[in-house]
Amino acid sequence: MSLANHRFLMGPLLALLVAATAASEPASVKPKPARTVADAIEALRQNAEGKPRLLNPDQVVFPSDYPKQAMDMLEQGAAGIDLTIDPAGRVSACRIVKSSGSALLDATSCRIYQSRARFEPVAPDAPVRALRQDVSWKLGESAPSRLGWFQRMTVMLKATGEQVSCRVERSEGSDVDCWSTTPFRAQTAANHVKLAGYEPAKMVIETRFVPEGEPLQEPSSPHMLARRAGKLIVKSDGTLRSCEVLESLPPTTPRETTCREAQQHRFEQLPEAADATGIIWTWIYLEPKPAP
Repeated sequence: MSLANHRFLMGPLLALLVAATAASEPASVKPKPARTVADAIEALRQNAEGKPRLLNPDQVVFPSDYPKQAMDMLEQGAAGIDLTIDPAGRVSACRIVKSSGSALLDATSCRIYQSRARFEPVAPDAPVRALRQDVSWKLGESAPSRLGWFQRMTVMLKATGEQVSCRVERSEGSDVDCWSTTPFRAQTAANHVKLAGYEPAKMVIETRFVPEGEPLQEPSSPHMLARRAGKLIVKSDGTLRSCEVLESLPPTTPRETTCREAQQHRFEQLPEAADATGIIWTWIYLEPKPAP
C-alpha cells in the first residue's frame, strides 16, 4: 500500500533536531543497515563497517522505473542482486541471486543499479568489492510505493553557531520549509566543525518513512551525530494510532523526540480499512570533507 503522499512542516522539526543535538558533545553513532522493516530491529545490532557506501541512494530506483509490461501483468516481488563494485565506485557486474518471480523485474533491477548506482571510490589498487542488495517492486494505487517517502535537508554551520544556509535537497511532500528558530550553541557548533574538518560544516538531516516489508537504505557516515527509529501504526484516515520508540541515539536525546517528530507528518488516507505499519527513521550526520 502506498503512503507516499504526506505534508511535512520542516521548520518545527529542525528546531527539535537542533535542540536534541545541542544537548551533548558530538558522538560517533555507527550506521547499521536494515534491508526491510521486518528485520530492522535485529539489524540495528549489526555493524556495517566495511560495507560499500552508496552515495546516491535516493537517485537509483524511481516509481517511473516500473516496467509497463510488468504492471500490466500485475507482476511484483523482491529481487536479490549481487553487485560487483570497481574502485571508481561503479557497478561493473550484477547477478540475480533471488528472483522476484518476474524476469523483467529482475533484469530491470540489475540494469538500473549498473547504470545509476554510485558508490564511494577507493584506491585504484584496492580489491574489487561486493554487495548484496534487495530491490523491492510493489504495485500501489498508481505505482510501486517502494521507499515510502524521503526528505533530505542540509544546514551549513559555522563554529560560532551561525547557520550560513539551510536547503531542502530532496522532498517528496508539499509545504516544506527550511528554517530554524533554535540557534546552535557555540560550543556544540565548534565541536561539529572540528569533527567535520572544514568550515562551514555541512550537517545533513534525513527522514524516511518505510512501510512494512519495503527495503531500507540507511546513510553511512563516519560522523553520525544521531539516529532515531520509531514504529508507527497509521489508521485508515491517515492519523497515527500509535508510535513506539525503537532506538534513540545518542542516549542523551529524549526518547519522546522520535514520536513528537512523527506527529508533525500528515499521512495519506488509505483506501483499505486495515491499519498500515512502518518505521520512521531520522539520521543526523556531518558530510565528510570535500575532496580538493
